[in-house]
Amino acid sequence: MFFTTLSIGATSLILLCTHWYIQGLRKVNYTPGYRQLLAPSSLAGAVIPTNFWNLGYMWPWIYRESSFFNFTHDIISIVPVLTGKASYYTCSVDVLKQLLGNENKTRLVKPLDITLDDLLGPSLASASGDVWRRHRRVVAPAFHTKIFTAARAEAANIYNEMMQAEEWSYHDQVSLPEVNQLMLKFSLLMIGRCGFGIPMPWSPEKSKHNKLSFEESVLLAAETLMPRVILPSWAFKLPIQKLREIDHAWESFTRYTKRHIRENQAEVEMQEMQENSEGAGYILRRLVASSGEGAGKFSLTEQEVMADIFTIMFAGHETTGSVLTATLGYLAIHQGEQEKAYMEVMGRASSLGILDIDEPANLAHLMACFIEAGRLFPAALMLARTMAEDTPIKVERPLEETVVLPKGSRIIFEIIGMLRNPNTYQNPGEFIPSRWYGVAEPDLPMFGFGPRGCVGRKFAITEAVTFLAYLLRDWRLDIKLKEGETRAQYEARVMGVACNQGTAFSVGPVALELVRRS
Repeated sequence: MFFTTLSIGATSLILLCTHWYIQGLRKVNYTPGYRQLLAPSSLAGAVIPTNFWNLGYMWPWIYRESSFFNFTHDIISIVPVLTGKASYYTCSVDVLKQLLGNENKTRLVKPLDITLDDLLGPSLASASGDVWRRHRRVVAPAFHTKIFTAARAEAANIYNEMMQAEEWSYHDQVSLPEVNQLMLKFSLLMIGRCGFGIPMPWSPEKSKHNKLSFEESVLLAAETLMPRVILPSWAFKLPIQKLREIDHAWESFTRYTKRHIRENQAEVEMQEMQENSEGAGYILRRLVASSGEGAGKFSLTEQEVMADIFTIMFAGHETTGSVLTATLGYLAIHQGEQEKAYMEVMGRASSLGILDIDEPANLAHLMACFIEAGRLFPAALMLARTMAEDTPIKVERPLEETVVLPKGSRIIFEIIGMLRNPNTYQNPGEFIPSRWYGVAEPDLPMFGFGPRGCVGRKFAITEAVTFLAYLLRDWRLDIKLKEGETRAQYEARVMGVACNQGTAFSVGPVALELVRRS
């Protein structure tokens, strides 16, 4: 009897999986691709490492030189047998532009199951349609000229604070075993001070009551995002020290954020929001104003305000910090590119060494170095959209033809494959900043494309270029080779490692040797 029941159960499971698999194939019109037990975008598929039956979350990086059948197909499909949704995947920048460039008309939907909507609620990053427009109407205007001016000044201030706090000022040579955390800290202070008006010091005072500082709570919350998403809320009340620490970090972040919201509400109530407001803290003031009386049809709920703050704070520092780390790594390896950037920077310096950086574009080569590092290590692995209707797109490979993506189907823009596609970029694995000379800011695909492109794109470029300019003004970046190792071998060893840094994709640990310039 037991074996009969077991046999019936096994047969039923096989039939169910077979039905699920066939349905998946139909959803993607039998488009060639990978057939795995788990979808890499599913929770199980993302958590389990890459192996022969599961592509895993990091498959775009692992197979970066050979995916999409050695880049002979613009679109493939991934169909799982057990769990996850069958999806189209593309490595084509042209397909990205076709679909995202006219997103207001195509009415594409962002799939909620691969956003933080369940954890945080609707936000600028997770919402679609009219809800997204409401969020963008509030947030986007905050990124204007005055906040960019504030960003340039604050980047210089934070650089000087870092120099003093890390005691670089007292040495002619500094060895940094890992620069990643410093860059995350720099970018966190930038978005905290400029975007939210929070006076976060480089070296916060230690609390006497074992309380986390705002900066510490943000960093720990970002690092522990995955367990926060996976585990139920009651799990964080268990007598497990690590889980209690995670819960404490999130509670601290929420408490600090609500306090800053209350502090800004008084200011907003006293004066009407105007374009001539100071740049620093303008994002927070706009969000607070949107939740008050008189905000009209574009008002946000308290939960939506909190969700936008979480999203901007996390994404705003982790993405920029991770690309800055990659930029420093590549500049230290490629001394010729670093020297070009240094000479360009000194061309904007006065006799006293004061830099005149009114626009990142004035340091075109240095900006190109940052963008090229972002191409090789984009902060996001993928973007996803669901079709609101049957949507035709033109592809070039393997044949020039029109492919119709059915209503309800999902397409995932695989960013690493897209930015390392040899059909788009010559020598895609090499660091060649000059490929970005003269390319307009809206045409940088690592920031997304179209109306849903990154609203903080110019802010990120401004803070990064300013910081890099001050760093190169004072220091020559170099690397420490192993015995008999060449720079090319070092690059393969160090820049060939990637990881997740909180919510962002990032290069692995990067060590630097700083040598003071005379």
